[in-house]
Amino acid sequence: MTKKEALVFQYHQHAELARKELIKEGFSFIDVDLIWQILIYELDHYDVPTEVFFHEFNTNDIVEIIKTYFAQYGMPVCTLDLSIPSDSIGEDDLEKADIRNDGQKWRVHQNDADPFPSNPHAHNYSKHQKLHLGNGKLYRKTVVVGVMSKKNLKIIREKINQRLSTLILPVLEV
Repeated sequence: MTKKEALVFQYHQHAELARKELIKEGFSFIDVDLIWQILIYELDHYDVPTEVFFHEFNTNDIVEIIKTYFAQYGMPVCTLDLSIPSDSIGEDDLEKADIRNDGQKWRVHQNDADPFPSNPHAHNYSKHQKLHLGNGKLYRKTVVVGVMSKKNLKIIREKINQRLSTLILPVLEV
């Protein structure tokens, strides 16, 4: 086994142990994919995500990065999936609703410690983007990387309103 292969194997072992530890600490929604996405985001490895493997993290390092991330950005309230028909939504779905739009998954954090780019805003962890829920601008960290179509933004806002009716969205600017 090469050194790189060993580091990849070691990362996967520590990520799984970190997942188990985080679940014990109350992060019941955490999975290894979300851990991977948060590490890419926190370590700024968008261009080459596999660089995460070569940090030689131990389990505690990963746990601390993930806990710090959620302390800074807040806990997820739900993920939103536009493909779910509204008549299939029950009371139990309100805490966690998956919404997909054009194959993308968005997650809204209630009481997000970071009010940028809007309060609230949505996260697309697979693309490392934040969505301003008022004007549809897409951000990577604090840099605008695109704009969501008015149609898709309205669909996402409607689904958020259906599922999280107490959440106050920013004024629609488009």
